[in-house]
Amino acid sequence: YRQLAVGDRAPVHTLHLRHGGTFRLGPHAKPRPIRGEQLFTDDPPGFVWVGRIQLGPGVWIDARDTSAAGRGAMQVLLDDTVELADVSGPHLDQGAALRLLAELPWYPTALFDPRTVVWSAIDDDHACATLRVGSAAPVSGTFTFGPDGLPVSMTGERYSDEGKLEPWGGTYADWRTVSGMRVPFEAEVSWLRPAGPFTYAHWRVESVEYDATIGGHPVA
Repeated sequence: YRQLAVGDRAPVHTLHLRHGGTFRLGPHAKPRPIRGEQLFTDDPPGFVWVGRIQLGPGVWIDARDTSAAGRGAMQVLLDDTVELADVSGPHLDQGAALRLLAELPWYPTALFDPRTVVWSAIDDDHACATLRVGSAAPVSGTFTFGPDGLPVSMTGERYSDEGKLEPWGGTYADWRTVSGMRVPFEAEVSWLRPAGPFTYAHWRVESVEYDATIGGHPVA
């Protein structure tokens, strides 16, 4: 996978990604349109994501999710004015770090940076990746690989809103070559519950830009 995804590509330092897709606010809710934008950095690995979920004409939810130096935070606003959530703490740290690990296939030179990600083989089709950022507790996920050598999915244990560790993961599809790297342009994210998976996010990537600059200066 490393050879397919990175080859001899020099490390990149930032990724600016835009996506569309759908998001479900609950197991019985219908999918709602979402648009999002995300900035990844490599040293230390982290991200800032902002998204807008359209609930109806003139009604929306804005969300901001971050993982910075191993610390996570989430803020949610209704119509950009009413605060619905503003959460941080150890459970958010863990959840944001696991999300970061699951999304590093968009940023594969960071996924294969031995300073922060350690890989261990499980069998011919599975491998465990462990992400450690600063003094934060490490997180691990199991990647499943298809016959073409690219990841089909990643799963791990993530803290739910109820404060319990639950199986969680994502799937990858529509792999394309961008800037010399193989990255997925489609992803789904689910809670893997005994009654069946609750798939709440379906991302369709619209653009990826590595080491972007504004006015000659790096975005980050």
